[in-house]
Amino acid sequence: MKLKTLFILFLMPLFIISCKQKDGILEVSVDYDQKEKWASDQFAMWIEDTSGNFINTLFVTQFATTELSYTERGDCVPVWVSKAQPSKMTAEEIDAISTATPVSGIFNHTWDLKDKQGVKVKHGTYVFVLEATLTNNSRVIFKNNIKIGNKPVSVPGIPEYTHPDREKNKDMIRSVIVNYKLIDK
Repeated sequence: MKLKTLFILFLMPLFIISCKQKDGILEVSVDYDQKEKWASDQFAMWIEDTSGNFINTLFVTQFATTELSYTERGDCVPVWVSKAQPSKMTAEEIDAISTATPVSGIFNHTWDLKDKQGVKVKHGTYVFVLEATLTNNSRVIFKNNIKIGNKPVSVPGIPEYTHPDREKNKDMIRSVIVNYKLIDK
């Protein structure tokens, strides 16, 4: 009886603590080569659930959030535009997710695992998406599942080209690596 009581009083709290959802972040590393052509260099990164429901935008180039880009240039990251609906965002919301097109090199971005309402997402499997407009209606979408949980994980973005036969600007996004990391609090 004393052994059972000791277990309940001392070991059970340790077990509960170890099962608690751990905090983490998602780090995205993009090998990007800026092109100097009209109708290129626009990209957006976002998270979906495994059913394709939009969770949050991680990053988008500033031009892609302008009305000009999605009304007159419908080929500028159109999947992101349809999911994120920038026309319904406030200026503050757009400012929080957008920035000027980055310079060539490794572009890093960190996500705090919060949805668009600012609520931390639960552990589970999510889909990372990066859509880039290479030129006019030629795009690439890098995608992969990422498991958010109690263990760190790293996955590459898997590219799918709308026009795989077109070589122009095909190397604009050379690679995407997504890392889920645990953080100490």
